[in-house]
Amino acid sequence: MFRILAIGIETFSGILVVFFMLALFQILIEKDKVSIEHKIVTFIYTFFVVAIFAATGVPSFHSLHFDVTINYIPFCNVVGNFIQYLLNLILFVPFGFLLPTLWTKYQTSKRTIFTGFGLSLLIEISQLFCYRTTDIDDLIMNTLGTSLGFMLFKIFSKKKPELIKEICLTEDVSNDKIIKLEGTILFVIIILVMFFIQPAIANKIWSIIL
Repeated sequence: MFRILAIGIETFSGILVVFFMLALFQILIEKDKVSIEHKIVTFIYTFFVVAIFAATGVPSFHSLHFDVTINYIPFCNVVGNFIQYLLNLILFVPFGFLLPTLWTKYQTSKRTIFTGFGLSLLIEISQLFCYRTTDIDDLIMNTLGTSLGFMLFKIFSKKKPELIKEICLTEDVSNDKIIKLEGTILFVIIILVMFFIQPAIANKIWSIIL
């Protein structure tokens, strides 16, 4: 129960800042150049990415500590870790679904799954610096979760093609190169906020609760 509360606080303290910065980006840069549907779903996507970072316990700038604990052997305790495997799978399903929903360049399985793998690998490497175990099982299950999310996207896009068209940011939506880099800019913002700013907000919330 405490772990759920901790993840909730970590996520909330992150989205407070990231949502504010995303709103500024949409108001000042995107304006009316992208659909309202795309803007709304971008907030949903942002929430899930922040939640991934919060749930996986990536390090912050003041908690860095090199500690090599690595599990190289896949699925060495399937029964004991079954719930953890399932949670790692579910955690990345929204990522695999929303990535191609928001941006056409991710509407190929290869690119989306590789991006999910890359995000999971980044998280696992970062866990070498925060007293957590870098685990091959997490990498596998996160990638499978991304794959499942992409499969759900393909099913949904066939049933609701017009909705996907409204939401998705196409390559030629604008001549504005900044808008075309929206996904990359958003990801960089999330990383910077979670590494530098979110810990201070989370600590403040904990001090109020406790």
